[in-house]
Amino acid sequence: MACKVMKKGLVGAGLAALALGLLFGSKAPSYVKTAFHKVRHNVDRSVPIQFEIDRARSELADLKPAIEQNIENVARAEEDVKELRSEIVAFRTNLDRETRDMLALRRELGSGDIRRTGATYTEDEVKKELKGRLDHCRQSQRTLSEMEKTLRLKEDAVKSARLQLKSFIEQKVTLEREIDEVEARQRSIEVARTTNEFRFDDSALGKVKQTIKELKKRQNIEIRKGELEGKMIDKSIDVAPASNDVLKEIDQEFGADTGSRTVTDKNL
Repeated sequence: MACKVMKKGLVGAGLAALALGLLFGSKAPSYVKTAFHKVRHNVDRSVPIQFEIDRARSELADLKPAIEQNIENVARAEEDVKELRSEIVAFRTNLDRETRDMLALRRELGSGDIRRTGATYTEDEVKKELKGRLDHCRQSQRTLSEMEKTLRLKEDAVKSARLQLKSFIEQKVTLEREIDEVEARQRSIEVARTTNEFRFDDSALGKVKQTIKELKKRQNIEIRKGELEGKMIDKSIDVAPASNDVLKEIDQEFGADTGSRTVTDKNL
């Protein structure tokens, strides 16, 4: 069953590759690669920024065990250097003592036989002893040189490790600060986005204000129009029918002799 499924998958992949080849020719691999990178880029952009910030913090936190392990390694290396220094000091002290003893024996050889702890040694025996001591001193000197060379290498390695560790820790601290800055900026962006969501349309209010202003203007025009019409209308006084009393009032006031006059059109 599994073989059948695998065969179907291989056949499907082969048919898809053949179809791409027929459609795009030699450009098919390039198109597939471009499409893959485009899809991957779109997926990366769809991931929330806060999620990426948390992921970066998690990656930095994962570095802590490695830093602690390197600190321990540097401490061990420094202790090894310290021990090697002590060994070199002790080794050099022994070599110096052996060299002094060899030179003292060499000086005694000129006086004849050498007596040590009740035994007497001939010149040949002393020379043989000196030859062994000389070989041993030479070998010890080579060993000391190698130890000193090893010490210098270890000191340089420890110094380099300390510098790298210091730089690594400083970079980690710098990255933590940068993540804090990115997160603070993201919070500001989110606050601004929230503020924009509650922003009202000032243009709509402006339209309403303009409408009210125009209405008030029209009302003022109507009021002014009414005032002007009131002033322009001819307000004539209706004359009541004259009575005889008015003739008497005129005669008395002006002394007119109405009895001997006849009212004509000329007088009017």
